[in-house]
Amino acid sequence: MNNLILFFLQRSLLVKLMFLAVFLFGINRMMTIQKEGFPAVDLNKVTVNTAYPGASAEDVELNVTTQLEEQIQEVDGLYEVTSTSRENFSAIIIQADEDASAKELTVIVNDIKQAVDQTQGLPLDMDELPIVDVISTGDTPIISINLFGEHGKLRDVLPVLERDIESLPGVSGVDKIGYFDREIHIEIDPARAKHLRISLSEVLVAIQSRNLRTTGGTLESYLNEQTVISLNKFNNPKDVEEVILRANISGQVVRIRDIATVKLREKDENFIVRNEGKPGMNLVVRKKKTADIIKTLDGVKTYMAEQPLLDGVGYSYSNDQSARTRLRLQVLGGNALLGFALVTIILMLALNRQAAFWTAMSVPFSLFGSFILLPYFGVSINAISLAGFVLVLGLLVDDAIVVAEKITHYREKGLSAKEAALKGVTAMWRPVTVASITTILAFSPMFSIGGMPGKFAWAIPAVVIVALLVSLFECFFLLPHHMTSGRAPKNNQPVRNNGKANWILKLEAGYGKSLEYLLHWRYVVLLVMVMILMSSVFLVKSTMKFQIFPQDGVETFYLKLEMQHGASLAATETRLIELEEHIKSLSDTELESFATRVGTLSTAPSKNRGDHSHWGIISVFLTGEAHRHRTADEIITALRKSIPIKQGEILIFEKQRVGPPIGKPAEIRISSNDDRLRENTASEIKRFLGTLAGVADVESDNKPGKDQLIVNIDYKKLAEVGLKVKDVADALRVTYDGMLVSSTTSVEETIEYRVIVDPKYRNSEDMLFKIPVKNNRGQVMNLRDVLSLTHGRGPLEFQHINGVRTETISADLNPQITSPAIIQKQVSEHFRESWSKQSKLKVAFAGEAREQKKIFGGFLVAGIVALLSIYLVVALLLNSLGQSFIVMSVIPFAIIGVIWSFYAHGMPLSFFSTMGTLGLVGVVVNDTIIMVTEVNRELAEQSNANLVRTVVSGAKDRLRPVLLTTFTTVAGLLPTAYGLGGKDGLIMPLTMAMAYGLLFATLITLILTPALLIIGHDIAHALGRGSDHERGRNPVQV
Repeated sequence: MNNLILFFLQRSLLVKLMFLAVFLFGINRMMTIQKEGFPAVDLNKVTVNTAYPGASAEDVELNVTTQLEEQIQEVDGLYEVTSTSRENFSAIIIQADEDASAKELTVIVNDIKQAVDQTQGLPLDMDELPIVDVISTGDTPIISINLFGEHGKLRDVLPVLERDIESLPGVSGVDKIGYFDREIHIEIDPARAKHLRISLSEVLVAIQSRNLRTTGGTLESYLNEQTVISLNKFNNPKDVEEVILRANISGQVVRIRDIATVKLREKDENFIVRNEGKPGMNLVVRKKKTADIIKTLDGVKTYMAEQPLLDGVGYSYSNDQSARTRLRLQVLGGNALLGFALVTIILMLALNRQAAFWTAMSVPFSLFGSFILLPYFGVSINAISLAGFVLVLGLLVDDAIVVAEKITHYREKGLSAKEAALKGVTAMWRPVTVASITTILAFSPMFSIGGMPGKFAWAIPAVVIVALLVSLFECFFLLPHHMTSGRAPKNNQPVRNNGKANWILKLEAGYGKSLEYLLHWRYVVLLVMVMILMSSVFLVKSTMKFQIFPQDGVETFYLKLEMQHGASLAATETRLIELEEHIKSLSDTELESFATRVGTLSTAPSKNRGDHSHWGIISVFLTGEAHRHRTADEIITALRKSIPIKQGEILIFEKQRVGPPIGKPAEIRISSNDDRLRENTASEIKRFLGTLAGVADVESDNKPGKDQLIVNIDYKKLAEVGLKVKDVADALRVTYDGMLVSSTTSVEETIEYRVIVDPKYRNSEDMLFKIPVKNNRGQVMNLRDVLSLTHGRGPLEFQHINGVRTETISADLNPQITSPAIIQKQVSEHFRESWSKQSKLKVAFAGEAREQKKIFGGFLVAGIVALLSIYLVVALLLNSLGQSFIVMSVIPFAIIGVIWSFYAHGMPLSFFSTMGTLGLVGVVVNDTIIMVTEVNRELAEQSNANLVRTVVSGAKDRLRPVLLTTFTTVAGLLPTAYGLGGKDGLIMPLTMAMAYGLLFATLITLILTPALLIIGHDIAHALGRGSDHERGRNPVQV
């Protein structure tokens, strides 16, 4: 190691060029490295979506969903299969094993596609085959452009914007929301058709036969070749009016226009878009997987700002996925500058200016070096990795401080610059290296975090480890050279008072006297510390809550409306317009924008079709937390009070979760194919949840269905009159949903032709009996003799989990009162006896409670392994299992500061506070190792001196570096903890835990560690197992 240190000490130009190169390449990499909202990870989810127009929810379940599920569940490597069957549509979500590799996922996806292709028994009249798609965070929309204005103007401008934005760098695609393809509706008048004896089948065949474009081959001549094309396609969509249905020799012709009205309409998706309280359409932008989210969105916003829109058309933005990344870059940049300034000032007070400056420069050097290296480990700049940078910001200067302080110490004793540098690094490289290793080991359990959060969180320890390694290189090989440029004291004589400022000498003297007194009462010190620790543990168990991802920083919430069953789309829109007025009442400092969707409760920005006409949702986007006085919870509470709820409707507020996707705070799944048992159990759970404190917005995904008209077929009569079931099915479909029969395609769009009964006849039940149908004998007849009608009500949707009908109960929780774990315990204990008697019933807890178990399932074991590894590494350095135990024993005491600081600030413990505690453990172990190493050196040099005074002497020598590491780390963290450089609700607990934990842990290092060392000597002396110099000492009298 000495040869390496000398190598760099003797090569000034190399050191300067390396330092400059890291800064230049680091700045360049920081500008060019890919920036994302969240890491692009495989969610290991596959969707199978199937459209089945005209089918009821139960028909979709039995004929489509169940058929597909039976085949899909044969595939290996699946964790869970969930599905929703509703009118006209089946949606299956397949969750593969979350720990499956990319290669394994590819195999699973191929197996799923093969299973879908091999599914037998699917309805023959589906418009298209099931669509299999893989979900990835790389496909997540990065922004929504909310346009509003007159419908016609929006329809004109949207395709132009879509085309231009798709051509921008980094954009992979744009989805048009609220913009529906146009259709030609051939609206049949049943009475006129029956009068002219024209059946539905004749209409369908005539249009399909007429609208054709074929190529007949090649016409060859002596001079050239020409392609023969038969042009039978409609040039004008309304040409369909002239299609001949029947003609005879006498010249009588029946055309489409004689029995139907032809109209150009937008496709009816049972879906209405409103933005900012006006009719609207949206452009949802997606980026390429390797594109930089910030550059891509800057390009989109620049284009929109320069684009002249039509009069009366405006726009706003929502779902900007770069916002959190921009915020954390701001936090990192602002706090790095502020922290650098504070660190420099603090170091200048205790060290000379040269040492202070170059020690502080280790922070930007390590950051830039990390930016250079991280892409090689697959880490981009995103909201998660930036959390790692903010965390490590407080750790980077520690190694440099210890080395610089030791070099300064030898310089103060009169050594030359190079001698001091060489001796200082030689003395400290082992304990500093071990200290860094222990910090890395402290963060290693984060690699074992299970579930989807683990795929996001691994970037944090990766950033910490890379940054610490860069810092280690800098403090061993570059920093010593920087500190050799000053001149040594004349004649190599010690500088005044050993070169230390008077205030430091006074501080050391006061600390030495206090410590010597306390060491004589060391068992009392230990007892007091143990009592404080026990009271802290009691405080956690009795009053403090654990919230895995605190939701203080919520900036988006949803107002979900469920009208009375059977309410029309227009009626639902009218009610939502009334609710919009309440949203508009929010001040400009609180409300950024809002968007309304009629026909769905989905929060997905790319949703472009309705589910049910009596559903609606308003998405409310708030300004940043730092710009408003009220939290999202306070705003929601105020809206609850101001909005009157009408009879028969349900209003539910739902906050957009902050952090990785982990489900609802409370989520209970009741699975059983016994409908009565399942529904009764769900009702009991809902009632019980309603009685629990801190539970709000209890809802179920089992929604009562709308009234149904059930068609009963007399199969005997059907055969007698020469009809088939397909004839009846086609008649039903044409009457109520329409049937697509043909299409015309141009460069701009594809227009489909839909044969449907005229809307004015569809309101009558008797209409179904009047539809003209041709039997197998060529006779046109109606269906009155073969059909009968009854009324009923069916479920709105059918939910399955692993092929079993399931109802899911979810609720929001007040974290100040309760938690997912408490709710799970209360529900389980209340229903344990009744559930144990039901063999056909399965009740499972999902959402946050389940994900919390996944996250911390392997975390505990990994933590124990990490602690054992730290113990062994420290034991190898100190060559003592006993002293290694002393170092490890300070860890529980270090957590005291974390507990009391969170209690004082009224903050719950969380996942990020746990990460901060890991960083704290690393710092505390580092300081303790260096303290013990220095005390051991003093004991070795003064083997016959008084034990207490020797320990005090060693501790005094470490006072300055310990205080410097504490104050510089806290200076780097507190600005983030209080949002001085930008407020980030997820990062604040992390920095709060480290900052306040370290402040208290400094007392542990400076007082408890020396006390434990002497207690260890007492025990060793009593057992007769002390070291040579220990056995020569007398036990210290209390």
